[in-house]
Amino acid sequence: MPARPRINIEHKSVSLLEEPGILPTRILYALHEIMEWKPDVVIGGSIALNAVGLLNRPVGDIDLFVETGTAQSDLNMLKLRPQYRSSVTVTNIMGQPVSREGFELDGVKICMFRVPRLELACTRVEAFGMQLNIQNVNHAIIAKKTYAHKTEKHALDYDNINRSLASTFD
Repeated sequence: MPARPRINIEHKSVSLLEEPGILPTRILYALHEIMEWKPDVVIGGSIALNAVGLLNRPVGDIDLFVETGTAQSDLNMLKLRPQYRSSVTVTNIMGQPVSREGFELDGVKICMFRVPRLELACTRVEAFGMQLNIQNVNHAIIAKKTYAHKTEKHALDYDNINRSLASTFD
């Protein structure tokens, strides 16, 4: 296994993602490797919601978004050294089927979604010296709402998002 890159975690926060406890070290290393692999990938889920301050909790996994039709060879999944792989079809925010591939990178659970170009709208955020493409949070919020009835984690996140939005717009 190659040596892990040095990531400076002892500096002033530029992004909300850099707040202590939000991105565990194992997530940081996985993000670093992903960004070296495919710097234009869009990152969503709890990372996106933490980045804009709608969530304030530790991140447990990484959600990636690539354009529908992206060839497997373009993704070079082998560089990610998957430990397991699963592929299912889920429903996107417009009720259309979306391919979701799951795998692990050094023990970090990663879900990669193939979505239409429209759903790749993003904002660039700097965190820990990396330029991250953060998913349009409207998509992340709708996804949390869609899955809130399926898991307690999504339900709690959706409640926290609503509280955060309510306090912002009071």
